[in-house]
Amino acid sequence: MLKINKKGEFILNPKEEYWRNIYFELNQNGKITVLDKNYIHRSYRVSEEPKENYIVQMFTDRAIYRPGQTVYFKGIILKQKDNKSEVVPNEVGTVNLYDVNGQKIADLEVQTNEYGGFNGSVILPNNTLTGGFNLEFNGKNTELDGYHYIKVEEYKRPKFYVEIKQPKSSYKVNDKIDVTGSAPSYSGASVSQAKVQYRVVRKVNYPIWCYWRPSYSGVQEEITSGVETTDDQGNFKINFIAKPDPSINPNDFPIFNYEITVDITDQNGETRSQTQNVEVAYHVLNISVPLKSSYAKNEEVKIVASTYNLAGELINQPYQIKVVELLAPDKIFRKSQYESPSEKTWSKSEFEKLFPFDAFENENDPKSWKEGAVILDKKLTSNIDSETLNTNQKLKSAFYKVRISYTDPGGKKVEIEQIFEVLDKEGFSINPNEPVQMICEKSSFLVGETAEIIMKSAIKNQNVRVLIQKKSGTEERSFKLNGSTQSVKIPVSEQDRGGFSVQISYCFQNTFERQILNMSVDFENKNLIFKTITFRDKLEPGTKEKWVFQFQNPDSSKAVAEVLASMYDASLDQFSANYFNFNPIRNTYFYSQSNYSSNNFESSSSGGSYTPRYEKEYINIELPQLNWFDYSWYEGGIYPLSYSSAPMMESEERSVGNGRLRSMNKSKSAEKDGLSLDMATEEVVD
Repeated sequence: MLKINKKGEFILNPKEEYWRNIYFELNQNGKITVLDKNYIHRSYRVSEEPKENYIVQMFTDRAIYRPGQTVYFKGIILKQKDNKSEVVPNEVGTVNLYDVNGQKIADLEVQTNEYGGFNGSVILPNNTLTGGFNLEFNGKNTELDGYHYIKVEEYKRPKFYVEIKQPKSSYKVNDKIDVTGSAPSYSGASVSQAKVQYRVVRKVNYPIWCYWRPSYSGVQEEITSGVETTDDQGNFKINFIAKPDPSINPNDFPIFNYEITVDITDQNGETRSQTQNVEVAYHVLNISVPLKSSYAKNEEVKIVASTYNLAGELINQPYQIKVVELLAPDKIFRKSQYESPSEKTWSKSEFEKLFPFDAFENENDPKSWKEGAVILDKKLTSNIDSETLNTNQKLKSAFYKVRISYTDPGGKKVEIEQIFEVLDKEGFSINPNEPVQMICEKSSFLVGETAEIIMKSAIKNQNVRVLIQKKSGTEERSFKLNGSTQSVKIPVSEQDRGGFSVQISYCFQNTFERQILNMSVDFENKNLIFKTITFRDKLEPGTKEKWVFQFQNPDSSKAVAEVLASMYDASLDQFSANYFNFNPIRNTYFYSQSNYSSNNFESSSSGGSYTPRYEKEYINIELPQLNWFDYSWYEGGIYPLSYSSAPMMESEERSVGNGRLRSMNKSKSAEKDGLSLDMATEEVVD
C-alpha cells in the first residue's frame, strides 16, 4: 500500500528496471477508481558531473571532385562544458582521407592555431574507384574526431542551365497562361536553337486561410505537352489553358498547381532540366492578415491586410473590415473528452443538469458566440491602409472577431474571419475554455529583466502547480487560487540564455489540464555584426580581385576573428551543392522536459515515475457486437475483411475510462478520511 502526500503524489520504487501491466486502485472515502495496464520503465538520468564535450567541424572548398583534383579543407575544434563553448588551440592531430572502400589513401598532420582552426589540402588519386570519400580528423585525445563526406565522380561540367520565369500577371481558371524561360550558359552566352521539350501537369491545393478545406486533393492530369526551340537569345515560350478539375467544388477555394517540366537539349547533346509551378484558381487574390491569438492589455492591435495574386505579386484591393466583441458564455467548460454526437438522446437542459461543465454542442467554441458591440466598421485598401486598435482605450479584456470581406477582380466574393483575445493582468474576465489562465505580456527577454507570470482563475479553491524549468534546474511552486490572481516573478540571469519554460498543471472537474509558456533569452552578446565593404560580382578570367568584409562586436568595436571564405564553380551545384553549417553555441534553444503529464481516462508514465490521472466516477459498458461474417459496416457500406470472423456475440466487459475493470478486493486498511492506494501486477496476454 502506498500513501499519497498533500501534493497528490506517491513514490514507487520498482525492484526491476521494467514493470508491465501494473494495476492501481485508488480509494478515497470508499470511492474506488481502478487504473490498469500501466507501464513503468527505468529513468536514465544524465550524470550531474560536468562533462567536457569536443566538436570537430570540417569544411571543404566544394562538395564534388574529379579524380586527380586537390581537396582543400578547413577545420575548427571546440570544447563545450557547462553550456559554454571555447576553441581548442595548439591541438595536434591527423587528417586521413578514405576512399569508397574505406581504405586510407592519404594523411596529413595538422595543428590548430590560436582560433582552434586547422587547414590543409590532399590530392585525390587519378586512378581510383569513384563514389563517396571521407575526410577524418583524429587527435591525441581519443574524444577528438571529426568526419566530412565528399563525392568523387567522373562528371562532365554543365555548360548551361534552365530558367523558367514565374508569370507575374493575375490569372483565373480557363485563362490562357503564357510562360517564358531561357537557357543561359555559365559563361554568360545564350544557348540558341536548342530543343525544348515540356509537359504541364495539374495538381490541387487549398489556401492556408481556408480552414474548412477538404482532404480530397483531386486527380493529377496532364494538361498539355509539346516541343519548342530556343530563339537566338536562348529564350522560349510555353502557353496552355488553365483547365480546372470539374470534380472539385469552386466554393472550397481550390488552388490548381500547374507543374511545368522543361528538358532542353543543346546542339552538342547536353540536356538540362528544370521545373516551375504556376498556381491558378477561381479566385484571383489571396489575403494575409497577421494577427496573434492573444494581446496584452497595453499592447497595440495593428491590423494590416495584404492581398496578392497567386504569383505572389502585391495587388491593392478595397475591402470592408469589421471588428466586434464576442459575448462569451458566463460559465467554465472543461476540456471536451468526446466529439459531439450527431444524434442526441438528451435535451440541452437534461444534458446540462447531468454534465454542467461540458459543452452540449459547440457553445465553448468562440466561432459560435454571439456578437456584441461593434468596435470598428470601415472601408480600407489592402497593402496601403492599416488600422491600430489601442487596447487601453477601445478594447477591454475579452474575445474579438475580425471579419474582412471583398470581391476580387475575378468576381469571387471572399470573406475571412479571425479571432483574438485581449488579456488584462489587472482586470478580471472569464475565459470559458480555461479554468486557469496564464498570462505573460511578452515571450522574449534579455538578461537582467524579470518575467512576470500572472495566473487568473474564476474557480474557488483551485490548486495549481507551477514548474519553472531552466538549464540550471527545475523549481516547483504551488498555489491556491480563490477566484483571484497570482503573480510569479522570475529573474532572467546569464545562465538562462537560450530560454526557459513555465508550465502550470491543475485538475478541474476530473480532468487534468496543463499549459506551457516557452520564453526565449537571446544570445545577443555572442552576435557578430557582418558588413560587406567591397564585393566583386563581375570577374575576368586570370585577373586578381579583392573582397573586403568587416566584423564588429555587439558594442560596434572591432572583432578579432578568423574568417573562412570559399569560392567554387556554381555549375557544380547541379550535382552537389556545398554548404557551410556551423553553430558554435551549445544548447541554443531550451525545450520543456516535464514529467508531469496525464492523458485523461488513460494510463500515463514518464521517466520512471507515474502521475495518477483523474477518473470519472461511472462505469462504461461495452455492448455486444454483431458478427458481420468476414464483412464490416463502414460509413453506410459493407466491405469484406481479410481476417476471420469473430464470435457471434462478444462477451460483455465493463471498463473504467479506457481501462478494464477487474475484480479486486478493497483495501481493508483504507482510512475513513484519507486516500490509500493498492497496487497489483498481472501478466496479460491480449
